[in-house]
Amino acid sequence: MQLFASSPFAPPESLRIRRDRAERILNGLRAVVVFLLTGAALMYAPHLSQALNTANVLVLAPMLAWTVAQYLIWYRHPQLPDWLSAVNPIVDVTAVTAIIGGYAVAQSGVLALRSPIFLMYFVVLAGRPVASSVRKAALISILAFAEYAVLLAWLWATNRVPLVINPIDAVQLARVTPLDEAAKLILLGVFGTVSTYATSWVEHLVREASKESAERQRVVTRLVQSELDTLKLQLNPHFLFNALNSAPPPNEWYLS
Repeated sequence: MQLFASSPFAPPESLRIRRDRAERILNGLRAVVVFLLTGAALMYAPHLSQALNTANVLVLAPMLAWTVAQYLIWYRHPQLPDWLSAVNPIVDVTAVTAIIGGYAVAQSGVLALRSPIFLMYFVVLAGRPVASSVRKAALISILAFAEYAVLLAWLWATNRVPLVINPIDAVQLARVTPLDEAAKLILLGVFGTVSTYATSWVEHLVREASKESAERQRVVTRLVQSELDTLKLQLNPHFLFNALNSAPPPNEWYLS
């Protein structure tokens, strides 16, 4: 749980508010995507095997329930729980891995690996710079890479994916080439690294802006305090007494 604890260098309040707002927006996008996937699954259900329909239900139903539950439980509060920004992408990444694995078990490993659902890994990682801390973004990046690598190893170990070296043969014979899957892993690693770096850069910019704003506020405060001190000095009895003593007598005013 150390990952979800607050850092000793706590982010400024403005960054926390932005991340909270971003997490709410991302959960809304998640709801839209899950509803669209559910609708597509219902449309294709008559044409899919029972096993594929079961795989869709086992993944989409919990995702839909989790998304709706967040609105019912936490979204009425002014601030979301801090751990939600880590749990949500973990659930998303695991759901993507689960649906690919489910398709491999229910139908074909080749169908599963060629499914465009793989792109959802990148969608999850793309939302990290605006909604997560650097440590959480790094965790999600490593998790996406590790889950897909383990999934590939399991598919190859169980002979669920026939392999060929030639990419042309892979297309013609409905096979998978290790080079293509290695390229996917490299892309996941690179994109995860970029996502983590972007998260660090956003956090750095917000911290610097917060420091500059605090410094400007301190300067303004010192100027106001200096003016107040000057006014207090002018209202000081000794100052008034000296000012009155240095003034000419009234007859001199009249003569002048």
